[in-house]
Amino acid sequence: MSKQSSSEPGNIDQEAKAELEKLKELMGPVPEEARQEDFIVEDQLTISNSRQLDPTDAAIESIVVEESNTVLDIVDASQENVVSQKRNNSLKALFGSKKARVFLVVGMVLFVVAFISYPTTRYMVLNTVGAKASASVSVLDDTTGQPLRSVSVSIAGEEVKTDSNGIARFEDINLGKTTLNINKVAYAESTEPITIGWGSNPLGERSLVATGIQLSYRVSDWLTSKPVERAEISSGENSVYTDESGIAVLTIEDNDSETVNVSISKNGFRTEIQKKPINEKDRSEVVLVAAAPIVFFSKRDGTFDLYQIDADGKNEKLLVKGTGAEREDMTLAVSENNKHVAFVSSRSAKRNTDGFILDGLFLYDSQTNTPVEISNSEQIRIIGWVEDSVIFVKVKSGLSAADPAREQLLSYDASSKNSHLLGESNQFNDIALMGGKVIVAESNTYGENKDVSVYTIDANETNKQVVLNSQAWTLLRTSYDQLTMSSPNNTWYGYKTGAEKVEKIESPASVPRDRRYVTNPSEKKSTWFDYRDGKGVIVVWDVEQKKDTVLYSAGGLITPFRWLNDTYVVLRQSSLTETADYVISVEGGSPVKVVDVVDIDTDGNRNFY
Repeated sequence: MSKQSSSEPGNIDQEAKAELEKLKELMGPVPEEARQEDFIVEDQLTISNSRQLDPTDAAIESIVVEESNTVLDIVDASQENVVSQKRNNSLKALFGSKKARVFLVVGMVLFVVAFISYPTTRYMVLNTVGAKASASVSVLDDTTGQPLRSVSVSIAGEEVKTDSNGIARFEDINLGKTTLNINKVAYAESTEPITIGWGSNPLGERSLVATGIQLSYRVSDWLTSKPVERAEISSGENSVYTDESGIAVLTIEDNDSETVNVSISKNGFRTEIQKKPINEKDRSEVVLVAAAPIVFFSKRDGTFDLYQIDADGKNEKLLVKGTGAEREDMTLAVSENNKHVAFVSSRSAKRNTDGFILDGLFLYDSQTNTPVEISNSEQIRIIGWVEDSVIFVKVKSGLSAADPAREQLLSYDASSKNSHLLGESNQFNDIALMGGKVIVAESNTYGENKDVSVYTIDANETNKQVVLNSQAWTLLRTSYDQLTMSSPNNTWYGYKTGAEKVEKIESPASVPRDRRYVTNPSEKKSTWFDYRDGKGVIVVWDVEQKKDTVLYSAGGLITPFRWLNDTYVVLRQSSLTETADYVISVEGGSPVKVVDVVDIDTDGNRNFY
C-alpha cells in the first residue's frame, strides 16, 4: 500500500522537492559557468534525447531544471543589485566628498593643461576648430640695414610681398610648425623653421645677403641741397629707399649688361631716370626738384601765351598760344592739387549784342593740350578752387544791376565736367573759401533781395546751411579757421570752420587784414601774406602745431601764390624792371628766380606789398 500511495502524483511532487533540497545541499553553490541559460537548455535537451526516463524520474528531472533556472535567476538578480549598489555607493562616495570633488576637478584641469601643453595636439585641435593667427616679419638688406620692398615671403603656404617699409604681414594662417621662406632676385634665399602660435606672432627682422651687383646713390633736394629721405631707387623688381642721409644702395641681378636704367623718385618730386654703368663703383649724386610745374603767361612773342616750366628751368612747354584778342585784365588760377589750370580771357573774341567783348572761362586740358571754354559772360571773376572744382562768379548779360539774379555763383568740376549753381544775387557782398566750404554773403543793396543771409555750401551744391540771417558787408579771413564778418550798424560776427552759426563779437579797433591762405597738397602747412615794416611777408602756418613762422620778406611781392609740392612755394615779385616768378622752400634757403612773366592777376584779388 505504501508503495502504491507513493506513486501518486501529489506524493511524487513532494518527494521530488525533498530530493531536490537534499541535492542542493550536496551540490553546494552553483558554479559560475553553470549559470548560463543556454548551457542548462542544451544540457536539458541532451538528457532528454539521450535516454527515456520513467515518469517519476522525468518529474524529478523537470523540477530540478525548473528550480535550477529559478535559482540562477535569483543569483543573477542578486549580483546585479550588488554591482549597482556598489556603483551607486562609489559615485556617492566620489561626489559626496568635497575632497573627492576638488581632486576630480583638479585632475581634469591638469589633464586639459597637459593636453594643451603638447604642441602637436594643441595646434591640431585649434586648426580643426578654425582658429587662425597672424604674423609679420621685417626684411632688411644685410649690407645697408635698409628695408627691402617687394620681397616674396611665404609662411604656412601663404605668400605676400613686403611693403615700402620692408614689412610682410600675414592674416588668417594656420597654427603650428611651418617654414619661413624669404626670396628676392639678387639676394640669397632664406629658409628657416618657425612655429606659429596663438596671436600676432611678430617674427622680428630678417636680413638678406646680397648676391647681385650693388649701386650706391645719394639723393638731395635741388633747392636746399639737403638730403632727401625715403626717395625710392629702383630698377625692375628691385628697389630700395634712401635713409636720413639721402643714401641708398641698390642691389640688382647680374645679367651681363653693361648699363642699367635706374629710376629715382619721391612723391611730389620729378622722377629722374639715370642710365648707370654696371661696373661703376662711385656713388651717384642725384638731385630732385618739384614735380608740379610753374604755370604763367608770357608775351615774349607778342601775344598772351600760356606756358609751364619746372622749378629748375627745365622742360618749358607752350600750353596755349594766344590769339591776339586777349585783354590785359586776365586771371590765372591753378588748383591747389596742381591738377587743373583755369584762366579768364577774351581770347575767343566773342561779343554781346552791344558789341562788348565777352570774357571766357577756360580750362586747360592736359590730355588734348587745348583750352576748353566752359562759360562766357560780360564779366567772370574766379574765386578759387575747392579740390577739383573752380568757383567763379558770372554776371549775366542784359540784366540791370538791381535784378536779384544778375550775378550767379557757380562751380565747375574739372574731373567730372559737371557745373553747379551755388547762389544768385543782384550782387554778392563777399565770397570766401575756408575748410573746403564756399561761404557766401548775399547783398540787398537795391532792396530786391528780401531774405539775404550768409550761408555755407559745398562745391557740388549740397549741404547749404545759413549761419547768419542778415546781411554781411565783408568776410575777412583772420586766422586759418576763423572768419570775421562786418555787418550794418557796426555789428561784428565771428565764424569758425564747421560751426552751425556765427557768434557776435566785439567791434575791433581797426578793420582786420584779410588773409588769403594757400594750403600745400598734404594740408599740413598753409601760407599767407602779411605787411610789416613796409614789406610783404610770407608767413607759414603749421596746421598741426598751430604756429606761424616767417618764411620770406621783401618789397614788391604779389599775392597770391601757390605750392608746387609740400615744400616748394611759388611767389611773384615785381620791380620797375621786371616781374618774375621765384621758388622758395619752407625748409630754408633763399628764393631762386625761375622765369620772367606777364604781370597779370592770379585770382582777381591781387595785392602789392
